[in-house]
Amino acid sequence: MIQKKDAIIGRWFNYYQDSCIGYVLGVQVNSFSNSSKIAISIEGGGYTVTDLEHLTPIKITEEIMLKCDAYWDDVLDEKDALVLDVTENIRIGWCGYLFLLIEGYVLQINNANSEYVHQLQNIYADLSGKELNINL
Repeated sequence: MIQKKDAIIGRWFNYYQDSCIGYVLGVQVNSFSNSSKIAISIEGGGYTVTDLEHLTPIKITEEIMLKCDAYWDDVLDEKDALVLDVTENIRIGWCGYLFLLIEGYVLQINNANSEYVHQLQNIYADLSGKELNINL
């Protein structure tokens, strides 16, 4: 289940009620009932307003990484990885799990459970100060 802190404008999720994907357009939090309403775009146009429990994370795949303009690189000794340039000295790599490449050093991302698109978007935004362009 998606947590409130993950419902950031521009983050991509599955909208399971209609079995489609969409990205967050806006969030309204009701402080009295501690509930949230999420406005989410829907494939094919339009939007809907839903609750957090109707959103599920999208797992990172090779196809999704390529839609982020990632490219194949032999940065790991044992296998190639898809890599995204973040800054001149920082890249994000993926080969079934996310890792960082900083000035040529490979660093495992502390949260080994970072396997979803919204987490990739958060890491990219934190490191670059910009949003990751994904053409889903």
